[in-house]
Amino acid sequence: MITISLINMKGGVGKTTLAVNLGWNLARRKKKQVAIVDLDPQFNASQYIMDYQLWDEHKKKRGTIADVLLESDKGGKRQEKSSTKWFFQELFNVEKSKEGRTGLWLLPSELRLAKAVKNPQGVEYRLFRLMENWEGFLDYTFIDCAPGDTVLTATALMASDYVLVPIKPDRFSIVGYTMMQEVIDNFRYDYPDPHKVQDLGVVFNQVAGNSTIEMECKELVKKEAPYVFKTEVFKSGSYLRSLSDQAPVFDTRYARSITIQTISSLVRELEQRIESLNGA
Repeated sequence: MITISLINMKGGVGKTTLAVNLGWNLARRKKKQVAIVDLDPQFNASQYIMDYQLWDEHKKKRGTIADVLLESDKGGKRQEKSSTKWFFQELFNVEKSKEGRTGLWLLPSELRLAKAVKNPQGVEYRLFRLMENWEGFLDYTFIDCAPGDTVLTATALMASDYVLVPIKPDRFSIVGYTMMQEVIDNFRYDYPDPHKVQDLGVVFNQVAGNSTIEMECKELVKKEAPYVFKTEVFKSGSYLRSLSDQAPVFDTRYARSITIQTISSLVRELEQRIESLNGA
């Protein structure tokens, strides 16, 4: 299982949209088993994928990431299990492939997750322990992280093999990426780092065009980042429509072919980047 956290110290850079569409693309088009972990108290990824009724029902019957991190009775019982049967109860089944195999899963979140930030002792290790049970069932897990450097960031890094940094090329982007590097360095110093988390690099997201400001910001980031993805995700109303439809962008009505192809291109480059790091 390859686990990738999408992290940026700044909000509003499109982490959730990217995480969900990468996961959906790999599950639907690559026939991979993929989970999305919503590690944000605002639970945007959960709302992207589930309507309120499904989310509320799942929260009451099976719990959320908050139950895992806050070690409620429900979360504690889940962590004791490691069977295939319990795995299928662990996550919300977003959809099944035409062959009947489950493709995409979601571990939803809720506002109560914010309590983990207020009482952080031991939180960092709980998602890592839970996800050990997923080995053998999943090909990929994407962790959609909340902005800022909190215990939730350390929790994500503890469970991750790689970090992907979506950046909106604006005046704040270079500051945000520099802070991100400091966060990863501090994590490696403070924690055992069981997966030896690696920096995949930067994806420019919500790109508006070729304005002078965007071009300057891109050049600054390229000087700092170990790798900048050639595939850039341009701003498009289709992503807002996909959120409204609770569907991947490639199923969204009137989506332009370039928008649909961008996510597929990014998936291919992501796979190549991981292979390159493994080879190194």
